[in-house]
Amino acid sequence: MNKKTNLFFFLPLLTNAVLFSVKLVFGILFQSLVLISDAINNVFDWISSILFAIGNKVSIKKPDENHPLGHGRAEYVTALILGTIMAMVGLQLLLEAIPLIFSPKNGTSQPFILFVVALSVLVKLALYLLFRSRFKVSKRISEKAIALDSLGDVFIGIIMIAGFALEFYVPQWAIEGWLSVLISIIIAWNGIRLAVKTSKDMLGRPLSETHREGIIGILKTHPVIQGMHSLVYHDYGPYHQHVSFHIELPSRLSLVESHNLIDDIEQKISQEMAFECLIHVDPLQEPTDKNHLLFKNIKTHLHQFNLNSSTILIKAIDEVLHPELIVYGLSFEQFKSVKDDLEETFKEYQFIYGDISFYS
Repeated sequence: MNKKTNLFFFLPLLTNAVLFSVKLVFGILFQSLVLISDAINNVFDWISSILFAIGNKVSIKKPDENHPLGHGRAEYVTALILGTIMAMVGLQLLLEAIPLIFSPKNGTSQPFILFVVALSVLVKLALYLLFRSRFKVSKRISEKAIALDSLGDVFIGIIMIAGFALEFYVPQWAIEGWLSVLISIIIAWNGIRLAVKTSKDMLGRPLSETHREGIIGILKTHPVIQGMHSLVYHDYGPYHQHVSFHIELPSRLSLVESHNLIDDIEQKISQEMAFECLIHVDPLQEPTDKNHLLFKNIKTHLHQFNLNSSTILIKAIDEVLHPELIVYGLSFEQFKSVKDDLEETFKEYQFIYGDISFYS
């Protein structure tokens, strides 16, 4: 981070620390659980900024002997820790807030509390506008996250002001209890959502449809490529993402021709999508009478599973030791349901699920 970035990073740290301290003092002074809960919401904003900075600093470290694929998942670890803590604290606050609904405390609202909340709304609104404008220029996800989080705090503050104002007129409605429940649910929900999302990132996600279509578009610019399969997305953190897949080329191409082709594709994918890319080449057999008969027998066999054989396309890889056949035109679930049967019936071959074919 440069000095200017450090300055903007320090700003939400400072404001959240000040807001937390002020709200906590007034919350304890006036025995307002809703203000204490909102103070805890601010301290989580403060902690998340610190954890993000730590995770970001670790994740951009270069690969080393012990971490050959980099340190990118450090950001996921810090996010998972934060989300778990938020969920636990939010649920604890909820347990403390529910009794206030049934036993409201009269006269807990004070002008000082309204002033503190109003000041918080103005500060968070300023942060939102600042980081929204910065995100439009930098496109940094961290700045977008700060902007959206600040906007959420603005809405919470407005609801609190409306609730405190209403409590002056109808104290029997237990407004503070309901507000406390609302904020504790928001804290717990944000924690659960963050933990679940991060867990999915760590366990692995499929490649987005946008990126998948982008890769297919790049491949289609090379007419010699006849298909692709086994597309896999490897996520090692926000700054270290890989894709790997197989492309099908005519077996007549030389090693040099194949190498130059995949090298060009890998560079385009890296430049356009910021993915590191690994491509495996499968040489396709030329059509023969033997293959034609084999493919016809396979389609006939698949007909017993009530599959539309007219949509099925089969290709043979020019492989001597482990003959492989690529099957197109089935959904992934359909292919998995018949794969074992195919390999039991046609014992000589291994069957591969085909993602997309560029000719039929």
